[in-house]
Amino acid sequence: MRGKIVFAVIALACVAGAGLYLSPTALGKVQQLISGRQAASNGTDKTAKAPDNAKGGGGGTHSASIVSAAATTADFPIRRYAIGFVSSPAVVAINARVSSQIVSIAVKDGQMVKAGDLLFSLDARALKAQLAKDQATLVKDQAMLVSAQADLQRAKDLVAKQAGTQQTYDQALAAQKAAAATIDADKATIDADTVQSSYAAISAPISGKLGAVNVSVGDLVTTSNGSSSTAPLVTITQM
Repeated sequence: MRGKIVFAVIALACVAGAGLYLSPTALGKVQQLISGRQAASNGTDKTAKAPDNAKGGGGGTHSASIVSAAATTADFPIRRYAIGFVSSPAVVAINARVSSQIVSIAVKDGQMVKAGDLLFSLDARALKAQLAKDQATLVKDQAMLVSAQADLQRAKDLVAKQAGTQQTYDQALAAQKAAAATIDADKATIDADTVQSSYAAISAPISGKLGAVNVSVGDLVTTSNGSSSTAPLVTITQM
């Protein structure tokens, strides 16, 4: 029984071998299978040798360059966008502080000025005349004070010698004090006249840009407004 089985296997093997030999299609398939296995084997060998070629630098893949930098800290800008408007911090209306006539204008429309710059000059003749009058009054009252002081000294001496009365001395003392008070009043009046005279020169209180000049030389201005209308002499817008 075993001999029959062995014989059958050998016979089948021979038939299969003969079929492969005689069939071109089968033979081609076998050759393709062998070629595929060889190509796979060659590819594996090349892949294994690639690192060696890269190390040699002869056609392998080039390595990427690396640049180093020191780490620093900085502020990150924060920007916000919104709709708004620009407004000046101050807009000053220039008016006259004394009633007088404009004799000169030192500026023009839209001019940039600094604080203290002269803008307008007013006729100061009446103010100067009043100042001179009050100064003359002071000189007269100072002479009266000298006379009152002399009368007081005489009354004091007479009382000391018992040649005068106490009433006369008291009257002389009161006259001397009144003359001294008059001097103080005259000095205060002169100070006021000096201030009023300074108002004839109108200067810029702040730095900025002028608006339109609303007056001309010869216009009469008053303390209530800058001209015959309600408009000021000029406005200054701080920039």
